[in-house]
Amino acid sequence: MASPRSTNNNERRLPEEWSDIFYGFNESFSSDHARALFPQLTSAAHKGSHGRIAIFGGSDKYTGAPYYAASAALKCGVDLVTVFCAKEASIPIKCYSPELMEDMFYLFAILEKAMECKLALVLDADALYMLSLEEYKDILEKLMSYENVVMTPNLMESKRLKEALRKYRNKQGCTDDDAWNNASIIVQKGSTDLVSQKYITLKCNEKGGLKRCGGIGDVLAGTISAFVALHTILQKSGRGNDYVARKIENQMFAVWIACCTVKKATHKAFNRKRRAMSAQHVLEEISEVISEIEQNLENSG
Repeated sequence: MASPRSTNNNERRLPEEWSDIFYGFNESFSSDHARALFPQLTSAAHKGSHGRIAIFGGSDKYTGAPYYAASAALKCGVDLVTVFCAKEASIPIKCYSPELMEDMFYLFAILEKAMECKLALVLDADALYMLSLEEYKDILEKLMSYENVVMTPNLMESKRLKEALRKYRNKQGCTDDDAWNNASIIVQKGSTDLVSQKYITLKCNEKGGLKRCGGIGDVLAGTISAFVALHTILQKSGRGNDYVARKIENQMFAVWIACCTVKKATHKAFNRKRRAMSAQHVLEEISEVISEIEQNLENSG
């Protein structure tokens, strides 16, 4: 079966849609590598075998974002999710879902400690806004050179971050300030999601919905967290020398699969609800999309 976009059997193309991974465009981003991110569920597994995630966010005005992110991670198969939030946000979030655990936090002290401990990070929304401010320029530079962080800016957030980097790097005499030039992974959200790390960019052209509503970015952040957690577990387990040797490519692929998952869920939710679609409807489709993806991988194995 030939892919409609395949023009040369020897061409090492990068996948742009979920179906592309089954056509052997590029051995680094294939169904075999995707299959590793969907470990079998067994009776020998324990709480935490498929990931433990901490979500930082939430205030008296904004309680939905951490809920959507945490719930998306759970629907992707993560075992345990703790939400660290402002005290006034804890009761509303707990009312949304009894599965979520809450605590208080101070974000930037935790970011420093997380990098020190080499933990995986996913940063979205207000965290990205704060990083664009002058007083946080030092930690922004640290994060840009940290391989275990994924940032998920929209168009405006991306513009702010680039302006902050350009301003700071000009002061340091840098000439390549127009490019991200990052060790971290950047997911620029849009009709086509762009997953980039240094000189590699994966495009997610998976068809989504036609309505843009608040909360979908939070669902994406939680879904990315889930797949990054699974990638981290595989990396630490030393499962095959090939997987360990391809750390950055595998991490990018995990993020790209998360983008495909949310695009598919948004497409399903839009077809079902049309103009009435909300982030909650997208969230409700995540588990079905994950099941379909697993079935695709099982049938191709």
